[in-house]
Amino acid sequence: ARRPGPAPAVSWALAAPMARLVSLRPSPLRLTRHLSSQPSLRLARCFSTQPSIAPVDNSVTPAEIRASADRMLDYYCALQRPDGGLDGLDDASHYCKLPNALVWGGRPAQADAMLDFCVSRFLRPNGDFTNEPAPSHYAPAQKSLHWEFNDFYAYLNQWWITAGVRLSRNDFVGRAFEYVDRHWYNAATHAGILQEPLDMRYENCIFTSAHLGFTMLHVGEHERARLIGDTIVKMVAKQPHMHSPALTYYNRFDDNFVLLTSFSPDDPGVKLAAIVDGTKPDQCWWSLGYPVAFLAHLHSRTGEPSYLQTAEAIL
Repeated sequence: ARRPGPAPAVSWALAAPMARLVSLRPSPLRLTRHLSSQPSLRLARCFSTQPSIAPVDNSVTPAEIRASADRMLDYYCALQRPDGGLDGLDDASHYCKLPNALVWGGRPAQADAMLDFCVSRFLRPNGDFTNEPAPSHYAPAQKSLHWEFNDFYAYLNQWWITAGVRLSRNDFVGRAFEYVDRHWYNAATHAGILQEPLDMRYENCIFTSAHLGFTMLHVGEHERARLIGDTIVKMVAKQPHMHSPALTYYNRFDDNFVLLTSFSPDDPGVKLAAIVDGTKPDQCWWSLGYPVAFLAHLHSRTGEPSYLQTAEAIL
């Protein structure tokens, strides 16, 4: 369930990252070979909000996706102030993926200025990013006005870390990564966690693990990125309904590597992202896409076949 109210301005925008992942350059990953031989149908199937049962005609091309991303960036660049912030947008979640989108869209100067603003406005001494000064390492009341970021607490942190790596922002990347590593990485399962930090009530999550593993690839923690990849391979292999008529995918698991297949109705958090029901529309399909992307990148780094095979299994 999602609380009523406007969505964060950029928090879930993926136009530029999608344009990069579907590739305007040749991909070494060859993840599309099991899909349609027509590029337009491949894109329609990968990014439709409905389960793909039959070929459709309302497809788009890579050039159209890039043009859409450019229009999005034009809109936000027109709002950008000299300090790097955006007029009318003062919540941390509003800037979540935008620095990376600006980098990928060929606008590094605007991305660098935006990170200047994010660091000066949201970075705290402990390495976390919050709207207001936080009383501890976990401060959902101060994190963001948008409740999704209370659950995916370290999510925006890592988008800014990876953008910072791309722009050589050594002024904050080390501190920010140390915070995430200390509180949001579960060494017992080699997984990323969410809902609450390691010393509280947390859940291991395949999607969150992919985000953390990709962050670790950026900061040079290749061995731990590989351990996280191994955990994702293990948990995808345990999926009981991925290839059955139920078409259900479970993102969360406990410290004994048992998938969490149901939750109490009063369980807090974004549970729509915990269980993806492939027989229904309006699911959190992005929670499948990130493990695919991370495992594909990890395969290109290591050459390990199981990473590519698991990415293709999810697709």
